[in-house]
Amino acid sequence: MRNDNRGKQLGTLYGVGVGPGDPELLTIKAYNLIREADVVFVPSPRKGGKSSAQSIAEGIMEDKDSVEFKELVFPMSRNDEVLEKRWKENAEIVLEACRKYLKVVFLTLGDPAIYSTFAYLMQEVRRLAPELPVVTVPGIPTLTLAVDLLNIPLITGEQKLVLTPLPQKTDSLRPLLSQFDTVVIYKIGERLKELKAVIKEEGLEDCCYFVSRAGMPGQYTARGLSNIDSGQVGYLSTMIVKPAEKRP
Repeated sequence: MRNDNRGKQLGTLYGVGVGPGDPELLTIKAYNLIREADVVFVPSPRKGGKSSAQSIAEGIMEDKDSVEFKELVFPMSRNDEVLEKRWKENAEIVLEACRKYLKVVFLTLGDPAIYSTFAYLMQEVRRLAPELPVVTVPGIPTLTLAVDLLNIPLITGEQKLVLTPLPQKTDSLRPLLSQFDTVVIYKIGERLKELKAVIKEEGLEDCCYFVSRAGMPGQYTARGLSNIDSGQVGYLSTMIVKPAEKRP
């Protein structure tokens, strides 16, 4: 039964991290919020496309029909005007739900604080309604599952860590590879060849690790640059480079 909140104070928006892919890695708090929510919004790159976040949630729900999932389309575009228009439209949809219901949930892959769709949505919603109560619920980040799958430490002792999307100019990775002990690179897409060239030129081909679709069907891991199958690369791919392994 939905908790109709029409005409009363705003409900609460919960940004819930569902983890990297394995439904068993969903936290108990996330599970309870999804089960108790009046409505659950899920991001999708295109209309009618299956949401990865929804698939994770459904993987552990006993009664999928008891949860009302609603798709919000966030296109994979580099056009700022297109993106800003969609952020605003989706924020207005979510805000309207918060006017009607007490508990509104938005699901996001991994953790809401790390390169997540929710971070942008929250900014826009707060711009429209600064008084809206917002609660961010952590999830297991992809990078922690990635290193655990490979049985390697992310960082130890006084080592330094940096996270970065693959930059348009790959040369900007070079100072990161020289200054940090572990460099985690996201959003590789179809640019693996460019990334591999930089890693090889820096002499770090034996100090890198690759994970794709962590925790999901078709999960793939590789150690060393030469062992990475280019056919396994996609949006949900992560490269972990550990220059510290080469240093004395």
